[in-house]
Amino acid sequence: MGENIYLFVPNLIGYVRVLFLALAIYKSFDDYILFFVFYGLSQLLDAFDGYAARWLDQSTKYGAVLDMVTDRASTAVLAIALSKLYSQQVAYGLMLMIAVDIMSHYAILYSSLSRGQGSHKDTPQSLHWALKIYYGSRPVLFILCAGQEGFLLLMYLHKMLTLSATPAFVDPELVRWVMLATLPLFAIKQLMNVIQLKQAATDIGEIDHAIRANRPKKSN
Repeated sequence: MGENIYLFVPNLIGYVRVLFLALAIYKSFDDYILFFVFYGLSQLLDAFDGYAARWLDQSTKYGAVLDMVTDRASTAVLAIALSKLYSQQVAYGLMLMIAVDIMSHYAILYSSLSRGQGSHKDTPQSLHWALKIYYGSRPVLFILCAGQEGFLLLMYLHKMLTLSATPAFVDPELVRWVMLATLPLFAIKQLMNVIQLKQAATDIGEIDHAIRANRPKKSN
């Protein structure tokens, strides 16, 4: 019997991320501090699964998909929570963000796996220069992803602090300023999603052209 990839260390980290996300959902509207802690832990562990996969030589397509879908689910969960706390206009923006986020990541993962790559984070020569920097530099990837999640999480924390009847454990005004400081990172991350969607559409089109060019021609 071969290796049990489901119990590889990076995948175990992924399961713990899902558990923390489930706990965050459970506490999303009745204990904002625990939501903040559980969600933050789930996102923090995202920085370690990739390192574990490379260090232990345990990179798998299963792990790549687990990581990607957990990221997308996490952002969607937070956006849904924010949609209940903010105005309708903010909710529209969050829905658009989630739509582009899911579409771009699913499409780039599909195109990457169709090309035989181990992950959508690989950087082939044909990749857009911005995505080469985004995925090719781990500090850049970490900063932009952390900036997006930080901005959204601080939006949640700021609103819950202002709505809470109990004394805030941190100054809401300080949270607001930190939130605004992460806004540029959030905006750049959305731009990366748009570029990624365009890149994936181009790549999948090229795959289709190659398949159609190589298939046997029908005889008249």
